[in-house]
Amino acid sequence: ATLPKRPMMIMLDTKSQRINLLNEYHKNGALLDSIAVGKGEVVSNGLLALTEDERPSGLKRWDEWGSPKGSPGQSKWHPKFMEHELIAWMMATHFLDPLEKALSMLEAAGAATIVIDPLQHQKLDTLPEPVTSINQGSPDETVPFLLYGRKLEDQALRGTTTPWHIHHVSCRTSFLPNLHGHMSSIIVSGVVKDNEDELSFRDDKLYSIGWVPDVGKVERETKRKVENIGGLGYIDMKLALYGIKESGTLRLWLPHPNLTSIHSHDSIPNNEHISDDATNWFETLVFCEVNEKRGNKECKMTSDMSFIVGGVSAVSVVQITDAASYLGKHICVNVKIPQNAKITERKDVEPIGDGSDGRIAPMDEAEHKNVGLTVDVAVISDTVTRNNGACSISHVVWQSL
Repeated sequence: ATLPKRPMMIMLDTKSQRINLLNEYHKNGALLDSIAVGKGEVVSNGLLALTEDERPSGLKRWDEWGSPKGSPGQSKWHPKFMEHELIAWMMATHFLDPLEKALSMLEAAGAATIVIDPLQHQKLDTLPEPVTSINQGSPDETVPFLLYGRKLEDQALRGTTTPWHIHHVSCRTSFLPNLHGHMSSIIVSGVVKDNEDELSFRDDKLYSIGWVPDVGKVERETKRKVENIGGLGYIDMKLALYGIKESGTLRLWLPHPNLTSIHSHDSIPNNEHISDDATNWFETLVFCEVNEKRGNKECKMTSDMSFIVGGVSAVSVVQITDAASYLGKHICVNVKIPQNAKITERKDVEPIGDGSDGRIAPMDEAEHKNVGLTVDVAVISDTVTRNNGACSISHVVWQSL
């Protein structure tokens, strides 16, 4: 509901339950164009049992990788070169139909201008009821309002086929590549200024100065191996902010998407945005750590970190169980916004310390009264070390009212 248009969904999966889910959202109008694309499992075993000379051209050299022997990622669960090519052919074939349709429209129109109604692609103000059953019993662990929205209470809309709504969702990440919404845009202070490239080793002394933009041990080793054989086309990087107790406090400022100042009571309906109480402006706040394989002594976000939200310490930091897991480990927490937390206008956002490490973009006069939520993050456990697994932040997600 927060995208400018309804997206095309391409699902690399052929499991019936997920295909049925995609189909249901297509039938109820939430999605316009969705496809489920299979991988090597769609190929007949009989064809693969043929000798190399007997196989069709698209299945020859099926068991060969496209990268040099011993390259990172050559695991049995990763598609090999020809399997990637098969996926590309299946997607290309799908797009041939609309291309042929477009060509026939152009031929039929002749010199006339073809007008395509953009309304059919616009995002929906309201959404169909979720197909997935929602666990309402543990909202802190399942963040249903963030993942599914909530049912509209407007009596005029009851009984319609689209009774649900999702409030605006914002996200910032340090992962690369990043075209929009980089973590640096919300950092006020507490981050070490580092001009080294992402794969350079960070000295331990940096971690006593502030939070460090860094990558994990496995990520660094893997990327260096890939670089040694030409890069293999990989452009992703699990860059995150890492910190230990000595790193101090990381201050963030999360802007409200409406970018408006505090309103008077007379100008706002439904009692929203009538005060500086953060709970009138923000609904959900989620922090995620980097997805990497570490030991059992690594930082635990629920107990080793503190979150001061809108000037008030958050007492509820709960692991999210319904989304975002890596190798069986849940990597995101729901930080409940305290009742007494307050929003802050942009002009009043102050760095912690001398501010020399501030990252937030310079503001112009028009931004002075933009409002947002300050969040101060710190590591509070003496047992968290860099060697065992420092605390990390890779994504910040918040939902605004």
